Amino acid sequence: MKAINLARLKNKSKIIPLIILIVVIAVVLTALPYGVNARRTSAELPQSSFDERGFADRLHFMSFEGTDCVLIESNNRFALFYGAAVLDTEKQDTTSKISIADYLKLRASDDKGKVLLDYLICADSASDKIEGLAKLIKNTQIYAKNVYFKTLDFGSDKPLDEKAETAKELYYRVYEAILDKNTPISEIGDEELSLGDYRLKIIDTAGENAGKFGGDNGSLNVLVKKGDLAVFLAGNIHRRDMRRLKEKTGQVQLYKAPFGSGAKHFPRGFAKKLSPDYIIFSDKAPAFPPNLIWKLVMTAGGALYGVNREGGIVADLSENKVKLCKIGTIAKVADSSVSLAPEPTAAS
Repeated sequence: MKAINLARLKNKSKIIPLIILIVVIAVVLTALPYGVNARRTSAELPQSSFDERGFADRLHFMSFEGTDCVLIESNNRFALFYGAAVLDTEKQDTTSKISIADYLKLRASDDKGKVLLDYLICADSASDKIEGLAKLIKNTQIYAKNVYFKTLDFGSDKPLDEKAETAKELYYRVYEAILDKNTPISEIGDEELSLGDYRLKIIDTAGENAGKFGGDNGSLNVLVKKGDLAVFLAGNIHRRDMRRLKEKTGQVQLYKAPFGSGAKHFPRGFAKKLSPDYIIFSDKAPAFPPNLIWKLVMTAGGALYGVNREGGIVADLSENKVKLCKIGTIAKVADSSVSLAPEPTAAS
């Protein structure tokens, strides 16, 4: 029989507890931000009454049709920030009985059922996930005074792959819909836009070779200001864009994460700069890795809310502070004071 090496056993007896301690610490650190966020969001959001239209200041975060959109409302004036589909088209939940257009008619129409938007801001142009945008623009009951849409040159010197061809087709479908509506495509400048009590700043993250498909065309993003309040609505931005943006945004009270936000990076410097009280994301099912959750909840210090989980979220800024409310479930929205036209049946 081999002699038992007592020294080796003693070393193992020291290493094993150390390994267990490291594992326990890793588990605790991973679970900590989830627990902190659960505590911060433990109180159920109240239902929005949608009263006092005409002098209310609200941001409506919705993802009907699987699309990440924000209706910006102030003093009965409206703008729409149109993101992109949260999910791939073939994976979208088609059971929703209400569309983005329906919601606009419910919350932003005049007494004749017409919706007039001061601004329609399209975050992404060269995406295979803007399929619903052309349909929205073609709606005869919805009109935008100004459209912000990044024009692109797809070139003709080389063939495109299938994904690029799809993006090109969707791009021209939206572009032609804008032209058919006789709506001007506005230039993206440095000036702030006025909307009721708000000042809107459109921030373009375009980099090199912007204007050409396949170049660094970035995304449009919106900084909403009311007095000392600031809300940043992110488009399709990544780590590179966020590093460039942090000096332009400054500290905000509310941050809408990029659509498809579970897959996006979030630099620590950007998190510290924004330091939002609330973070809103529109993913169908949050898939944030632990390091991103840590940055969102612990470094940025915000409370993380999911639009889909809450059935839509309204941020009320009327009292010069951010108050979050639920839009309500699809059924509750459809039971609003403005009735929706019934869907056609097979017999009709």
